[in-house]
Amino acid sequence: MKNIYAFLSLFLLLFGSVTIGYGQKPTNPGGGSGGGGTPGGGNNCSGQFTISFPSNSATAVNGVETVDINNGSGDITSYYCPSLQSTASQVVVKPLTNTVFILYKGTGTDTVRVSKRYVPIDSTYTFGLPVNSTNTTYTLRSDINCNNPKTNFFTLTLAPTLSITATQDGRPVTGAVCPGTTVTLTAAGATAGETYFLRNSSGTLIDQNQTGVFDVNPTTSTIYSITTKTDNCGGADVVQRIIVNTNNLTLTSNDPDNNVAPGTAVILTAGGGTAGAYTWTASDGTPITSSGSQVTVYPRSSTQYTVSGNTTIGNCPASASLIITVNGVILPVEFASFTAIWAGKAPQLNWATASEKSSASFVVERSLDGHTFTAVGQRAGAGSTTTRSEYQFSDLSLSASTIGTVYYRLRQVNTDGSFSYSAIKTLQVPTSRSNFKATVFPNPSAQAVTVEVEALGAGTITCTVHNALGKQLLTRTVTASGVGLQEIRLPETASLRSGIYYLTVRQGQQQQVIKLSHN
Repeated sequence: MKNIYAFLSLFLLLFGSVTIGYGQKPTNPGGGSGGGGTPGGGNNCSGQFTISFPSNSATAVNGVETVDINNGSGDITSYYCPSLQSTASQVVVKPLTNTVFILYKGTGTDTVRVSKRYVPIDSTYTFGLPVNSTNTTYTLRSDINCNNPKTNFFTLTLAPTLSITATQDGRPVTGAVCPGTTVTLTAAGATAGETYFLRNSSGTLIDQNQTGVFDVNPTTSTIYSITTKTDNCGGADVVQRIIVNTNNLTLTSNDPDNNVAPGTAVILTAGGGTAGAYTWTASDGTPITSSGSQVTVYPRSSTQYTVSGNTTIGNCPASASLIITVNGVILPVEFASFTAIWAGKAPQLNWATASEKSSASFVVERSLDGHTFTAVGQRAGAGSTTTRSEYQFSDLSLSASTIGTVYYRLRQVNTDGSFSYSAIKTLQVPTSRSNFKATVFPNPSAQAVTVEVEALGAGTITCTVHNALGKQLLTRTVTASGVGLQEIRLPETASLRSGIYYLTVRQGQQQQVIKLSHN
């Protein structure tokens, strides 16, 4: 355990996420926050507590082991192959003495504090373990502030060989992506010949294969899990999880439960975008001309309001919706879900309703700019039902030359001709779909080079040159007027030193990387 004491040398820095360096065993940090009272108060200063944690031990029950800890019984360690069981992502403590517990993730200089909690005598507290995409070690420290301070360490290692990485256009995903962006998840570490199973946040199986490579199109921040069998977990299924965050707009109202009387003034507030650049729509057809981040509406009947625009962070096309219920009367159709993903060679829309009343049809509408929509398909409604109904539509009519972002919404039409709109969903056309092509000449060269690009339509084309270490040396942006050959001259390349460079040519979501040899 000497190494554990060394890893936790800076545990005196207990307030805020800290990085732990090497040093001597930490001293007692004293009281904590979060539960009231005084740590170590009362006559019971034994340092006893019960801890339940995920375990592969033979004494574990349903993957969970429970141990009674007493100061002086020594620090303990456990090894665990994470499973799909919900209890596999938590550690539960119940102290017999007022105790401060601190949870850390990682080892050595990579150690960070996850959470700190003062737990009163005979209370129970659950530490949720953060999402992991690779093997991980957790350390739970318990401190009793008595005349003779007591400290124990419990170490849990989640160490299957399974790991997951997320990339976009071949580059690691380091932050949030735009809603609907294609992100590639790559899993590795399965026993040879085993299958990888991909699930979403709700545990629904999305896909499975033996390559471990999956394309996902999250519209909101999503936790994905991949399950398989690994060599070091005794043939049992193991799971790792990874979060893909998205940049989204938000929409709130000033009414606590979004349930009002007819004609009541309701203030709607959008967030995450730029004031003055929002577009507002109402399902009852009432026009909203404001482009600001806040509008006041006076619904006479239950209405769904939608705000669309680009996010401030990432400049992502996005939308958010909110239903204002009038006198508790729900909309004729209650949407349970609506998603737009790229499936094979075309966009696929999936939606479900929790209930429908006099529902005649759903008209699928598409837009290339987020403002002007055109009907591209239709599905018959379920009439009147209180059970869940599911629908699917593939947009096979999308032009092969389309690049960038595509917008979709549903126009739900009732039997009396009235209609309302769903929220807007966005989709990024995959790079591999179009015949985007760029060439450069002369190559090799000792002078300036020219880039020829088969433009896929109107829009900007950006050329960026990086050296072999990934440092950006120059960039040039031009505007293409339409489909056809576009020449871009890069005179700055004449001054480059001899060596190998990489030219990235991008239009919309399409890009090509070309190796340059400069003499």
